[in-house]
Amino acid sequence: MELEEMKAVWSDLSEQLEQQKKLTDEIILKMTQQQYQSKINKILVPELIGTVICFGMALILLVNVSKLDSPLTLVTGLISIAILVGLPAFSLRALRRLNNINIASSNYRQIMVDYTQARQHLKVVQQISLFISFFLIFTMVPPLVKIMKGKEMTFDPTMLLIEVPLALVFFILFTRYVYRCYRGIMRSTDQMLKDLE
Repeated sequence: MELEEMKAVWSDLSEQLEQQKKLTDEIILKMTQQQYQSKINKILVPELIGTVICFGMALILLVNVSKLDSPLTLVTGLISIAILVGLPAFSLRALRRLNNINIASSNYRQIMVDYTQARQHLKVVQQISLFISFFLIFTMVPPLVKIMKGKEMTFDPTMLLIEVPLALVFFILFTRYVYRCYRGIMRSTDQMLKDLE
């Protein structure tokens, strides 16, 4: 009888231990999901702010499109509007894909496959956005000069020697800063997901 009681107690303890392990695993997955969402939001919030700015600039250009009466200002204005609307849309779509990964409900292998694909997609979108943004710097100048000053843009030596290099330096420094921030967030997210294994 004593052996039977010990087996029953042992079986009961094993069952309780298994339930405790499942509960602990669920809690860890939920906490990891919250940490993951927090890290992705560190990228998402600046992207949303950038989207509002881009849409605002596109709206300014769109409202003032009637002032763009020369072929140069009209074409560059329309190209700028398309870029200002398209780039944030692609970027937010890539971030949504990354944000929709559900760590708590998937198995580890599927999480890593989905995360790796979404991360790679975001990286490609960011690289394309970088090159198109560089192009945007030059396409926005003629329509903005026309809208703000009411006259066609002229190329004076001050602009070519001072303003253009300053704009390029600012663009390079800003994009490097943003890229480093994003890369740091993605590295910590990578490490967090690897720790789940």
